[in-house]
Parts: sequence; C-alpha cells; structure tokens
Amino acid sequence: MRWGLVLLGALALGAAFPVTAWAAPTADEVARAKSLFRAGASAYKAGNFAAAVQAFDQAHAIDPKPAIRFSAAQALRRWYAVSEDAGHLLKALAYYREYLDEVKTGGRVLDASRAKNEIEILLAQLGISPTERSESEPTVGALPLRRGTLMIDGPEVEGVRVTVDGKLYDGWPVFAELPAGRYTVRVEAPGYRPIERRANTVAGQLTPVEASLDELPAKVGITSDEDAEVIVDGRPMGRLPLSAPLELPSGSHRIVVGSSGRTVFARDVELGRGDEVVIDADLAMTGQRVAAWTFFAAAGLGAGAGIALSVIAVSARSDAKDLIELREAERRPLTPAEGQAYNDALGRRDDFAQAAGVTFSLTAVTAGVGLLLFLLDDPNLYEAAADRQARSRSLDVGLAPAPRPLGRPASGGVLTVGGRF
Repeated sequence: MRWGLVLLGALALGAAFPVTAWAAPTADEVARAKSLFRAGASAYKAGNFAAAVQAFDQAHAIDPKPAIRFSAAQALRRWYAVSEDAGHLLKALAYYREYLDEVKTGGRVLDASRAKNEIEILLAQLGISPTERSESEPTVGALPLRRGTLMIDGPEVEGVRVTVDGKLYDGWPVFAELPAGRYTVRVEAPGYRPIERRANTVAGQLTPVEASLDELPAKVGITSDEDAEVIVDGRPMGRLPLSAPLELPSGSHRIVVGSSGRTVFARDVELGRGDEVVIDADLAMTGQRVAAWTFFAAAGLGAGAGIALSVIAVSARSDAKDLIELREAERRPLTPAEGQAYNDALGRRDDFAQAAGVTFSLTAVTAGVGLLLFLLDDPNLYEAAADRQARSRSLDVGLAPAPRPLGRPASGGVLTVGGRF
C-alpha cells in the first residue's frame, strides 16, 4: 500500500512538473547559430553592444553552449558602461553565474569569476541586491516589437556601399532597424563584384546578412610575336594571340613571354582589383638565332660558289670532249696546240670539280652547324618564370614599354629599370 502511494505521488509530481526534453540542434540550426555568433562578435568589435547581446542570445537559444553565454555576459558589461543601465549588469551577472554553473574548470572560468565578483561589488555600491532580477530584456535599442534589425557584415573593404531596398546606409557593419518584412540588400565596392541578398526581418530579432565580396579579376592583354608562349606564375596560359585577356587576381604576378629564337620577356607586375592593362612584350632575336641565320647565309653562298665551280668544271669537260670529237670526225691526230688545249681543259675540269666538291662539303658542314644552332635555340621559359631574381642580377637601364590600359594604343615607352634574358 505504501509503495502504491509513493508511485501515485511520483506520477502526480510528474504531471505537475513535466520535463521538457532538449533536442540537439540540426546542422542547419548550428550553421545559423554560428552565423549569429559571428554577427555578435562583429557587433561587439564595432561597439554596438546591444546588437552583440541580441545576436549572442539568439545563438544561445538555438545552440546553448556556455561559451556563447559568456560572450553575451561580456557584451552586457560593455553595454552597461555605455548605457549605465543597471539592468544590463544584473543580466550580465546572471549570465556569468550560469556559465560558472556549467563550466567548472578551464575555459573562461577565471575571467567569469573575476567579472562576477566585480559586478557584485559594483551592484553593492549602487545599492542593488545581486539577487535582484533584471526587469529589462536586452534588445537593440528601444525597438517596437513590430521592428527588427538587419545586420550586414563581412570582410571590411574600402569604399563599401550598402543599400537596403535602395536606401543607402553608412558605416560598416550596417545595422538597419526596419519593420518586419522582406528586403533586398545590395553591397558593392570598387574592385569587387556587387552582391544582392534577400533577407527577412523578424520583429524583435536580429537577422545577420553575411556579405563577402568577391574581387574583380585584373584583365591583362599581351601583344607580342604570333605563336609566342605565355606563362604566368609558372603556369602555361597558351600561345598568342590569346582569345581573350587573361583574368588574374590582384597582387604580384610574374609574366613570361617567349618564342623559339627570341629573347625571353619577363616582368613582375603588380595588379589591382579590376585593373585592365596591356603588356607589350618585345621579343628580340637571340644572338644564337642571328648566328644560325649567318651560317645559313654562308651555306647559301657556298652552295652558289659550288654550283659556279661545277659549271666551270662541266664547261672544261665539254671543251675537252669537243677536241676528241674533232679528232674522230677528221680522222687525224690532234695538233700540238690542240693537244695542249685538250690537256688544259682536262686540268681545269679536275681542278674545278675538286674545288666544287670541297665547297659543297664545307657548305654542308656550315648548313649543319646553322641548323643545329637553330634547333637548339629554344628558351627555357619555366626557368625564367621560376627565377624572380633573374632580372635583378643583370639590371640595365633602358626604354621599355609600360603596361597600358586595355584598348589604348602603345605610346612610346617609359624609363624603367629592367633586365634582359
């Protein structure tokens, strides 16, 4: 009987005080909590402690981690320093106590303990009991319940411009207090791709809008010899002419242009976001290629000389043959003068034939050397691309074309310090 009464009492207590099971947040909820936490941290850094508290509280409501509660307490302390509203101190004290109840060691226990003690001392000085409950709930300003806040934030960039439904807002991050509803947020800055987001404001809530602007690439056009190879930062980009200007991220880049038999053009360029420039890469003929063409020219002259000598040898042979045919036609021996002429013709034939053979041999050797020089005159563009210090090791002052805006014709050069490869 006694155990039955105990059981009935337990059931009655369970009915009077039902236990609510806490469900772990979903992946989407965790992502939203993280977004709110980042918004709170950004608002804290910007000095908007009211928004920071609201963002931290909303994040904690989704994913009740002690660290989020500690961050909210820190923001409440700072908010009190600005507003002198003791309710913020009481709320901060409650949050620090909650954090210390959940975290016994490690974490920010020491900081939370010190802050709790300092607040208790300050409240005593103000004549406020530390056990008194805060009657004011931290909200962003004194907003009516039908209004909410859009917080637009992201990496800070120069010249950022934010509009909400066409209305321009100053500052960064932007805190736009708006009636509950759906809005179009547009963020733009020089050198970046503009972005648009659709966001809803919820009455009494802070809605973070993360706006990460993507840089506009720099567009680089290159003019040089047709079929010249282009390498940027060690990566092949194709052969000229390119179908479209190269699109490169801002920063320093090494551009190398080269072609067989031409000196390598290498330049380190600093590009800004959205820049549009043209680089005129003048590829001079290498000394080796000049030597190859010189050997080819010499071989051509040698071939001409060999042909001329061969013609003379053939002519002398023809003279000797004519004398033999004359002897046979007249059926008589050659006269002494004719015999001498015959011997002279044979001598000329042999001498010029031998000279032609030597000339053709030398011509073949000369042409072979020229061909070897020609084929081996292929610059190593990747070595030039990898060696950013190569130009500084062989500096000379000269007139070199500067990068110019896309679409603008070349207009002379500028005095630069450059190197040649």
